[in-house]
Amino acid sequence: MSNEHDPRRRQFIGTTTLAGSGLLLSGASQLLASAEAGRNIPARGYAAVDTSGQLVPWNFERRPVGDNDVLIEIRFASICHSDIHQMKGHWGPQKYPQVPGHEIVGVVAAVGRKVTRFKVGDRAGVGCMVDGNPACESFQQGEEQYCPDTLFTYGNPDPRSPTGITQGGYANNIVVNEHFAVHLPEQISFQEAAPLLCAGITTYSPLMKFQLKRGDKVGVAGIGGLGHLAIKLAVSKGAEVTAFTTSPDKVQDILGFGASRAVVVDSPAALAPYAAQLDCLISTIPVQFNVAAYASTVKPFGTFTQV
Repeated sequence: MSNEHDPRRRQFIGTTTLAGSGLLLSGASQLLASAEAGRNIPARGYAAVDTSGQLVPWNFERRPVGDNDVLIEIRFASICHSDIHQMKGHWGPQKYPQVPGHEIVGVVAAVGRKVTRFKVGDRAGVGCMVDGNPACESFQQGEEQYCPDTLFTYGNPDPRSPTGITQGGYANNIVVNEHFAVHLPEQISFQEAAPLLCAGITTYSPLMKFQLKRGDKVGVAGIGGLGHLAIKLAVSKGAEVTAFTTSPDKVQDILGFGASRAVVVDSPAALAPYAAQLDCLISTIPVQFNVAAYASTVKPFGTFTQV
């Protein structure tokens, strides 16, 4: 079983959630008044203040709600390991204080005067980006992450921000260009939807680019936060999924996610029976591994994606 079943982890999450909910309850009337007046938006969150990765309560302000922006009162923000990497400066020097979090869901509290896709009260989600330049060619192609003017959800320099950088979702609200917000279906709970804004789309995107269809043979290597979602997504599209893991204690969970088989890879030889069997292989393995051995499971002209 994965460590999600560890009672100590459940206790930590429960305690943290309760502590956070008390801090982050917002004054809706003050929030709305600031938005309508074009003032900075008062916010409360948890911020990293140095590379230790420790989070502390922090009161700060967000930029005013612009013509094309929505103000979202945050209900849930899930934890992604990239939050930890960035807080600790693993990807380069950071400016602090910095509020992480890019798997964000909540309710629209205010909208700019040119907003057309959202209204107050809508359920909305925000992922890794919060603003960009519509004139950018990549933006127009739906590949906003390649635009030099795109603003990422936290730690990105932003002259409009009172803190000098974008601040993320470990907070009670966020201001985002409506283009970078998504509608949440009513049948999906907030806590279920939040992880889909990064972990979900990270595995969904390569499956869709592969043009996955019913009956395709799909492999998933590395069954953690990303890998288990890749299994579920591929199964939901009618694929036959083979999962590769180095953890024997994950086999029952893997089969429970809908995989047709779970292969415990204790050596490259364990992959030999699956040579040239797969139409598509997605690897979410986060450490150094024998790429050639895994790639050998893909058919000629098949697709191998490293997430």
